[in-house]
Amino acid sequence: MIERWPKMSMIFGAALILIGVISACFKIETELKYANVGGDYRWVRPIPTSTDAFILGMPGISLVLAGAALLIAGYLGKR
Repeated sequence: MIERWPKMSMIFGAALILIGVISACFKIETELKYANVGGDYRWVRPIPTSTDAFILGMPGISLVLAGAALLIAGYLGKR
């Protein structure tokens, strides 16, 4: 088992980075939905849904940082 943990750590780290990047893309798209990008004074903010609240609450950057830490730990454990 001790020989496999670096490989498992690197795989799990890569998966966390991928999930973090995907959630960040969804988060940016949702934030743009609630922003007055064009500066129109007649713009009315849409009513937020529970799905939007869930997407905005996802910690995308934390997932990427945790994935990077696992990748580094797996790489150092492999050496």
